[in-house]
Amino acid sequence: MKGSVIFSETVYFPSGIKEPVLYHSLLVLSSTLFSLAIARDTLTPADPLPDGETLVSAGDKFTLGFFTPPGSTNRYVGLWYNEVSVLTVVMVLNRQNPIKSSTGVLTIASNGSLVISDDNSTVIWSTAATNLANPVAQLLETGNLVVGEAESTVNPDKAA
Repeated sequence: MKGSVIFSETVYFPSGIKEPVLYHSLLVLSSTLFSLAIARDTLTPADPLPDGETLVSAGDKFTLGFFTPPGSTNRYVGLWYNEVSVLTVVMVLNRQNPIKSSTGVLTIASNGSLVISDDNSTVIWSTAATNLANPVAQLLETGNLVVGEAESTVNPDKAA
């Protein structure tokens, strides 16, 4: 898939947090339970990412999902490593605009923009639109989230 990188190795944290947020037993257990289910690494307009679900890179190195920092009630969409014993958030998409309600959803719109909405469907954060006919976002093993054109599901040998 060719596409544009939405984020990569630059580290962003929620406002007021000076270093990576370390999560302990409950969240580590939660991420372990999520990895036991069949993991997906892509986001399509027909298959959004609701709060409570995650995207996991193909080699299980990175996870993207919703989290709440200790001492906060705000929800953020972040990226963390799977390969460390203590869950460490290394990237936050909506650090300047947290979700104030209890849940949210990450979607890729039909125009290719990524959108974080709260439980009232209020847009909290979004990227610029792209000019894609069939957009997909994929979490790569490098930790990059790339938006690009989905490969056609039509077999060219059988197309009329």
